[in-house]
Amino acid sequence: MLAIGLREYKDDKKKAKESALIRKKSIEKYEKEMARIEANKGKYAALAEQWNRRDEYLNGEYRTVRELLDNFYSMNILPSQYRNIQSVYYLYNYMSTSQESLTNALLHGHIEEGIQKTLQKLDTIIAQNEEIIFHQRIMEAQNEVLIETNYEIFSELEMSNKTQKEISKKIDTANYYLKANTYFTAATYLSSKNH
Repeated sequence: MLAIGLREYKDDKKKAKESALIRKKSIEKYEKEMARIEANKGKYAALAEQWNRRDEYLNGEYRTVRELLDNFYSMNILPSQYRNIQSVYYLYNYMSTSQESLTNALLHGHIEEGIQKTLQKLDTIIAQNEEIIFHQRIMEAQNEVLIETNYEIFSELEMSNKTQKEISKKIDTANYYLKANTYFTAATYLSSKNH
């Protein structure tokens, strides 16, 4: 009986060592994952800051252009029906490639046709920009999913760490129980032999 108890003790001790090794590897994996998550937090914060600076810059540029446009329109050089991007682009292009004055350009019979061609070009550009924006939104959504996934992994790893600690305590308790049980088994064997 003592031999059986000792063999069981050795087997249980071997299992406890294996469990401790698995626990150690799990903790190392947890620590590596935590470091990766922390590194990603820094990258995300840097990207968000970069995005905010760019957004702030572009909004400032927009306000400047809007102010310039309002100032020029208030001079009433250009008739109100031609105060849109298509007309202004057409007039600029027409005047910069010819010797015509603004007055002649406005009286020119092909201005509507030119504006329509410009509109078609702008529609194409707008469609391309919408597609680019759409793909950027998809990437942003994927980044949000990645961030959420990292958070979930982090939470699961925290729970796993708590579970590992509980398992460690249970293994330690089992080891103490095994040692005590082995001792008392041996003691019972010795005591029954003496009687």
